[in-house]
Amino acid sequence: MVFGRLKFYALIAAAFALGVLGMRAFWIDEGIERERDRRSKERLDAMREAKDVRDEIQSDPHLADRATRWLRETGDR
Repeated sequence: MVFGRLKFYALIAAAFALGVLGMRAFWIDEGIERERDRRSKERLDAMREAKDVRDEIQSDPHLADRATRWLRETGDR
C-alpha cells in the first residue's frame, strides 16, 4: 500500500515536471519568434529607408553639380 502511494506521488511529480518543461519550451519558442519578428521589422525598416534615400538621390538632377566640390578630380591621383 505504501509503495503504491509512492508510485502515485512520483507519477504526479513527473507529470508536474513535464508540464513545467512544456510551458518553458513554449515560452522560449514564443520569445524566439518575437525576437525574429523584431529583427525582421528592423531589417525591413532599414531597407525602406535605404530605398527612400536612393530614390531621393536618383530623382535629384543637380546632385552631381553640387557634389563636385566634395569629390576629387580624376587627374589628381
